[in-house]
Amino acid sequence: MKKVLLLFFLVGQFLTADCQSDLRTYKIEFDELTISFESKDIWSPDSLFDKKHQDSIEIDIGLAENFDNKKIKIVKKRSDIEEIKAVEYYKTSMSVGDDGAHLDMYDWKHYESDTFNLGIENDSFTTLKLSESQRNRFPNVTKEQILKVVEHEMRGQDNKFFKRALECSGANDYPCYVSLSQIALIITVRFGDSKLVQKTLVINVPMGD
Repeated sequence: MKKVLLLFFLVGQFLTADCQSDLRTYKIEFDELTISFESKDIWSPDSLFDKKHQDSIEIDIGLAENFDNKKIKIVKKRSDIEEIKAVEYYKTSMSVGDDGAHLDMYDWKHYESDTFNLGIENDSFTTLKLSESQRNRFPNVTKEQILKVVEHEMRGQDNKFFKRALECSGANDYPCYVSLSQIALIITVRFGDSKLVQKTLVINVPMGD
């Protein structure tokens, strides 16, 4: 029995170490500060992280990443920085699914959340852990509105997504569903002369059921 438990422990340790080895640190450079985080699934090219950014950056994450409870580290580049604050908000979008394939309505209606303050401690902050209900919030839409936008996106009614959309009575009535599509982190920097600057990190989240 002890040998079996030891084997399970060693396998667990190996899997944990293997997952950690997949993690990579990504740094985003601004004039005033550098922010960094760890991830194992970023789809944006490395060249995006090799250059300095003025005020904002937009990145794409993969299916193995969700940016929940993500620790973001901050390194100040100027000695006259008096205060740093961070907030987060998110957007959801609607999709129509069909046996794994899905039509994502990135350019249609969205739910956009209020901003949430993220406390900064030891020059770092942690992103939100979004609940299922938060990820599923969406404006009220009718079946007619859904059919109209699917017809527009697919340039007609003779396609599988329009036929599947006929089954939907609302945005969260499968095969229609709502999921997280974008996260935004806004970092506000206040200097000693009371000047304020904002830096924005936008994270595009892959949708799917």
